Amino acid sequence: MPAKKVLHLLTILILLTACSPSREIERLGIIHTLGIDVTDDSQQIETTMVIFQFDDQAETLTKNISGQGKTVRGARNDASSQSAYHLAAGQLQLQLFGKEVAEQGVLPYLNMLVRDANAPDTVFLAVTNQKTKEMLDTGRELTEISIGQFLHGVIEQEKKEHKIPRSDLQIFSRTYFEPGQDPWLPVLDIEEELPAMVSMGMFQDDRYVGEISLKDAFYLNLFLNRIPPAPLELSLPREPFRDYMPGHEDMESKDDLYIKIQLKGSTNTKLVDEDGLHYQTDVKVKFRLDESSEVVVVKDEKVAELFEKEIAKKMEEGYGSLLKKLQDMQSDPFGFGTYYRVQKKKGEMTSDEWRELYPDISVDFNVDAEMIHYGTIQ
Repeated sequence: MPAKKVLHLLTILILLTACSPSREIERLGIIHTLGIDVTDDSQQIETTMVIFQFDDQAETLTKNISGQGKTVRGARNDASSQSAYHLAAGQLQLQLFGKEVAEQGVLPYLNMLVRDANAPDTVFLAVTNQKTKEMLDTGRELTEISIGQFLHGVIEQEKKEHKIPRSDLQIFSRTYFEPGQDPWLPVLDIEEELPAMVSMGMFQDDRYVGEISLKDAFYLNLFLNRIPPAPLELSLPREPFRDYMPGHEDMESKDDLYIKIQLKGSTNTKLVDEDGLHYQTDVKVKFRLDESSEVVVVKDEKVAELFEKEIAKKMEEGYGSLLKKLQDMQSDPFGFGTYYRVQKKKGEMTSDEWRELYPDISVDFNVDAEMIHYGTIQ
């Protein structure tokens, strides 16, 4: 390379380095959690932020601050003007939406995140059953650590145990822009005097339209992903197991047997009748019995097969019930629309076209359950 070109490149690099702003960390408020609400008159946006402050004169490491404005940036600037710190979003880990905001649509606030080069695309997203300001202010009083870290940890733990599907900015954005599939987000609330995840929110495009239970969220995750062993609690009819329960004659009459299992598995879905909008989903799982509400002696394959049959039946019923709920909400997180779309010419289909078809689809859920260990459980 000619010396003249090398000199030009070095000059550019030096100039670019000189343009990089530097700030003392003691003057920064590092935003960990950002909550978005609409004000009571719905005329402005209110943001509540959990920030880390590294000033050795500060009484606590974290602080909640709020601001209002016509836009998220405007509200953030308003909050910044009330603080002695410059607010930086480079370490944003969690963005919350009040339910009212989520029902109106979250896409404008996601665009803000996507356009911010400092915001990571792995930031967790979630909905709160009340205003995020109430959740963050109340939760701060109830937890011993930063409320932002606490809520992030709650979601992270459920994800690590494969109880729920991923719910970060990257996944939400990808699902939103996929014709034939709708996004989902965890729903947080105060439960038994502690912040907790209480359900999974279902979306129609970018609008919150309802919720499903955390058990249903597990079924959704199993549908979407191959999962390693993960805990699941089920209630089975007690009657088929009576003969394998020692002393059952003296036991109080009950209808259900409650069990906890470790389950791993995967699914395979195909559109078997395009004109009839009929699908088949094969769910293959292996499970280990960890615990039951009563002693059950699984002494041979006959009893093991009985558990396999009843668990498969329970899961098939669960999937069927879940699909009906989702059709009533007009939300398709399963992505059945994507299976239909690939059959269309050039794979083209709009979300509105799928909305008209989705209520009429039918699905055969076939669960093949295999018990991998057995013996006496209690």
